[in-house]
Amino acid sequence: MAALSWKSVAAAGVVGGLALTLLAGRIPALANFVGNVENAVDATARGVGTLTPGVLIGVGIAGLLGGILSVCVIGLVQGAESGRR
Repeated sequence: MAALSWKSVAAAGVVGGLALTLLAGRIPALANFVGNVENAVDATARGVGTLTPGVLIGVGIAGLLGGILSVCVIGLVQGAESGRR
């Protein structure tokens, strides 16, 4: 049975974290917590905006939850596949 390496699990967590953070920025009820991530990063890169502590906490929580969810889904799929053999 082939197991996933820690690098592939970490990459899956990063992808899931980014995906959920960007998705949360598109949902109007959650956009206030993540501060419309696309606009905040663009404004900060141009030097005209700042990232508030509330936005940083919201993005961090969304990223962590997305990473946890993606790693759990991969674990469940891998466990289901190993159970079928």
